Amino acid sequence: VMNGYDTDFDTENNFYTVNGIPYYYMHHPIEIEKDRLVRVYLVNVLEFDQINNFHLHGNLFNVYRTGTNLEPDEFTDMITMSQGERSILEFSYKYPGQYMFHAHKTEFAEKGWTGLFLVKE
Repeated sequence: VMNGYDTDFDTENNFYTVNGIPYYYMHHPIEIEKDRLVRVYLVNVLEFDQINNFHLHGNLFNVYRTGTNLEPDEFTDMITMSQGERSILEFSYKYPGQYMFHAHKTEFAEKGWTGLFLVKE
C-alpha cells in the first residue's frame, strides 16, 4: 500500500510510505529467495498527490494492471499509478544481494518511501 501522511493538517503530505511506516524496509529489508517468483499487490491510496510510483532496482517486472488479465500488460522497472489505482507486479531475482525499491518521485523517496529487498540463496 503506497500512502502518505499529512501530520500538520496543511493538505500536503509530510511523509510517504509503503505499508505505513516511513523508511521501514530500509532498516528491515524484505527477505526473498533467489529465483523464486515474488508477487506484489500494489495499490496507491495517496491523498493530496495525484500520482505515485514504484521503481525496482536491478530487475524488471511483469505488470498486471487492475489484476484482471491473465497475461501481463507490460514489462518494466517502474510503474506510475493514479489515486486508487491498483496492479499486480511479478518478478524474481537471479542473484543474491540487496536491491532497492522506492518511489520514483524524489520528494516521496526523501520523505520515507524507500525500501530494500534482501535476496538470499
